[in-house]
Amino acid sequence: MYFSDMNHPPHSLDEMITNNLWLQAFIHTRSWGSSKAPPGTKWGDKNALVARAHALRAGPVLVEEEAPAPPPPPPPVVAPVVVVALPGPGTDAAHVPVARKAASEYIRNGIWRSHVEAYIKGNKQPCMLSMDDQASLAGDVARQLDQRLTRHIQTKVEQPNRGNFSLRFTSEMIPLVAAMTVMMNHVKKDMSCVSLVDSMLKASTNFFCEVNGSNSTTEGCYLYFDMENGVWIRSGKACGQGTDFGKRHEQHHKAALDPKTNAFYLRNPARACVGSKYSPQLKKCDFEDLRQFIGLGFDRHDVAAVQSICGDEMFDWKQDVLEEISKRSFSSSPTLKDKKLQMVSFLFELVYDLMLSSADNISESPGFESAGLRTNFS
Repeated sequence: MYFSDMNHPPHSLDEMITNNLWLQAFIHTRSWGSSKAPPGTKWGDKNALVARAHALRAGPVLVEEEAPAPPPPPPPVVAPVVVVALPGPGTDAAHVPVARKAASEYIRNGIWRSHVEAYIKGNKQPCMLSMDDQASLAGDVARQLDQRLTRHIQTKVEQPNRGNFSLRFTSEMIPLVAAMTVMMNHVKKDMSCVSLVDSMLKASTNFFCEVNGSNSTTEGCYLYFDMENGVWIRSGKACGQGTDFGKRHEQHHKAALDPKTNAFYLRNPARACVGSKYSPQLKKCDFEDLRQFIGLGFDRHDVAAVQSICGDEMFDWKQDVLEEISKRSFSSSPTLKDKKLQMVSFLFELVYDLMLSSADNISESPGFESAGLRTNFS
């Protein structure tokens, strides 16, 4: 087209004048509405062009600007693929791609949220962030947990066990649990202010449910807070027929009377512990100065809660995971349903362990012991 853009003519000004292209353009814009003259149009010489232009001088411009081409369709939305370093036996960095939903998808899923709100314990104060802010924060939490999981594997998982299925299960579930922690109002509201060695949990216990007589039968993940030093120091797990948070606390207190070589009890011996059984240089506080809180928990006796957790409403139980856990022996957990509750409890425990400050977290456990992630108990 000889005048496709009048602001940027395709010909030089001299050429336009010499070849009468300006007159042709003037006539064209007042004769046809299309951007191209009809085939076979004869313009005539300069005198003919001047006469036609003069006759059309008062006419309206008929050519309209062509509509821009429609934008290409957006790419299809697919589940993000996160590559997590899961070193396996004999390798240093076996990168295994893990396809999973984004944390924001869980936050925006009303049905999923209703199941979490109804059956997962741990929320004390509702999260007041908007849905968009919750979705954004959950994504930030998941991204940092991915990095912390990689460090956890490198520092706490024995080399032969780094291909264990529980690590893949954890990686797949990180966005889901990240969304839960946001809903529970347990995590700090700005992850850009949290380094990989800082605590991701809110410093105040006001946002957590303390374990007491009314909820001591809860199972899942519990936390310990050092009241003397004002820090979260440990996540723990209680799951199985005949155990719960209250019974686990009693076991911890008994063990704190005789710490032996356990770092947790050496740092937090019971007040009645004989001085020769621990080192004053290692002590941070008395065990009695620790308070137990719910991280993420559930009630085994709530039939609807167990169905939601063990069914498809809350967790995505993939066939490879089901095959693996069917081969494992979990304490006081003979059925597949019991084993699923064990896996969820281990998952909650490990995620909350990852969220602790590395300076305050003294646990050397890799987690998922019954799933084979730890084989050396010496």
